Amino acid sequence: MIRKTALCLVLVLTLLSFSSCFSSNGSTYSENGLENWNPAVSSVSICRFFDEHFLKDYPYEDGDFHYSCIQDSHYTEKAFLWLTYEDEDVYQNAKQSKFETRFAEWPPFDGTEAFGFTFYVTSDFTYKGKTEFPKHFIAFGYHDQSRTLVFLGFYCSGEDEPMFVGLAETDFPAFLLHYYADWFDWENRE
Repeated sequence: MIRKTALCLVLVLTLLSFSSCFSSNGSTYSENGLENWNPAVSSVSICRFFDEHFLKDYPYEDGDFHYSCIQDSHYTEKAFLWLTYEDEDVYQNAKQSKFETRFAEWPPFDGTEAFGFTFYVTSDFTYKGKTEFPKHFIAFGYHDQSRTLVFLGFYCSGEDEPMFVGLAETDFPAFLLHYYADWFDWENRE
């Protein structure tokens, strides 16, 4: 009986820790490390750009994964994964596979450049018939010189961050620095 009670208590505490992102008292939930990536980790699903087979099909030299959701006066959820490749052919094939499996093209932001990366932004998220960009989108980018691929997802609700969110449309490098600089050194990719 004591074991069952202890097991139930551990299960409840685990569930509460995962749901902390959705509490109203200002909280954060995060995951870090490629070993913690899985397709179900977030609603800003970068898995629309790749799945677990991608990591095996295209062996990478280095990489990392980060996810966080923060709820305070607004809700911000972001995901980021980067991979570098030693072998040029593996890198080129991995990059090309992203173009072949794209689910939607978005001409206004295809080819957006920042810090030597070329980005392909997709915002097929709509609300009442209007695109949710820049509040909700996913993107992948590549940097040929360093043979690096990046995948990012973003969602923000609330009205107290429009200046920073709007940077995705007007100054993508500043947007990346504001939201993703803690996870990736954008300026030193050579």
